[in-house]
Amino acid sequence: MQHLKPWRAVLLLTVLWQPAAPDKYGCLFERKLCTREQFCSDDGLFGQCRTSKQDQVQYQVSVSVLKRMQEVLKQLMLQGLSWQDDITQYILSKELKRVPHTTHPSKPNSFLLFTFISVETVYPPSPQFKVRVHNSWW
Repeated sequence: MQHLKPWRAVLLLTVLWQPAAPDKYGCLFERKLCTREQFCSDDGLFGQCRTSKQDQVQYQVSVSVLKRMQEVLKQLMLQGLSWQDDITQYILSKELKRVPHTTHPSKPNSFLLFTFISVETVYPPSPQFKVRVHNSWW
């Protein structure tokens, strides 16, 4: 039986004791990462699974950030891990907390603005039309 390296055992225990993260990272590279209730939001880096109620995150990516993320992904790949693995998600979440980012509040979708244009023909027939723009809140 192969023994776990001490740092991997500690990492595994740390992951098991952490509350599950609702978001997953990497959906721009792994199509089936998000649940049916989520969609893949382009965060400027890997893509993040989120619901319409969650705030959108946009990472400010620099050369140093890209190099760091490349090294992290390389180490994860060498361990045989994928985007689906909880350890991968945990490590990425910890790394991404250190990356500068902006957060955009989710837009409530309870109210929708419908705009429609009605065109009325003037009678008697002439080349003139009346155009009205209507905004309706639902």
